[in-house]
Amino acid sequence: MKPALIVIALLFAGAAGFLLYRNYSAEAERALEAERAELLRQESLARQADLERRIAAEEEARRMAEQQLRAEQAEAERALQQLQAQQAALRAEREASEAEMARLVAERDRLRQEAANAEGESRRLAETRAREAAEAEQARLEVLRRLQAAEAEAQAAADREAARVAALQRQIEQERALAESARMIVTPDEYYGSGGAVLKP
Repeated sequence: MKPALIVIALLFAGAAGFLLYRNYSAEAERALEAERAELLRQESLARQADLERRIAAEEEARRMAEQQLRAEQAEAERALQQLQAQQAALRAEREASEAEMARLVAERDRLRQEAANAEGESRRLAETRAREAAEAEQARLEVLRRLQAAEAEAQAAADREAARVAALQRQIEQERALAESARMIVTPDEYYGSGGAVLKP
């Protein structure tokens, strides 16, 4: 009788141990699943926070790029307006210089004609009166002197104008290159539209 009771007690004890082990395993599995879910939630929150930081940084970078672009465009516009004003001033100065050159050329031609007339008159008077010929020669020499002075003045004015125009032209070319480089600035829309690749014209 006693051995049977012992066997029965052992069977009950084994069954109870099995049930306890199964309950413990289920609790441990649930705790592990809960821990995994919490880790996944925290990882998702961290990824979302990192994504929000990156989006904020990109927005700030875009805002700064747009601000810099507006400043560069305003500077380019000012440089272009200055270049246009200088070109207009250069045209006005060139027209005034051309008018002055035309006046000097006309004066030179008039003096040449006077010199030729005086020379002819000097030859004619030399055939009649020596005194009148001497006076005519003196007048001719005076006209020639004035002609040489006018030609020297015209040449000096032409040299000065050529030097000034060359200097202004070099300055305009430099400022034109600056204005052209400003037009080549990549806009933020083009920058972000191309995936961050800089588009060259």
